[in-house]
Amino acid sequence: MGINTISDQVDDKKLSVIRIIIFNFSLALVLVGCSSKHAEWQNQRKSIDFWYEDILKCKNFSETQLIRQLDIENDANFNDKTDLQIQFKKYDAQKKFNSYYANCMTDAGYYKILKNN
Repeated sequence: MGINTISDQVDDKKLSVIRIIIFNFSLALVLVGCSSKHAEWQNQRKSIDFWYEDILKCKNFSETQLIRQLDIENDANFNDKTDLQIQFKKYDAQKKFNSYYANCMTDAGYYKILKNN
């Protein structure tokens, strides 16, 4: 009984930390979207009506890949880490998410265009 309870608590903590990290990435993406230099993904071979759907697919794919990667690496256990180490882990996870997203968009035929607002 005690072993299953401890195992369940560890899994719940991992899931909670992963959700917090994903929330922080989503917030960061929103803030980046509001910056003065706006980056936009475009695909000349597709109608603009399909772009939003592709963007959502790639965001969902990237989020899923990141969650799997964090679970594999057991990086979700932040109990014995300092605040600085946690910030580095969040930064590394954000870089991984951005990499998954950029690869997905590129594979779908999109190009990143920087625009000034």
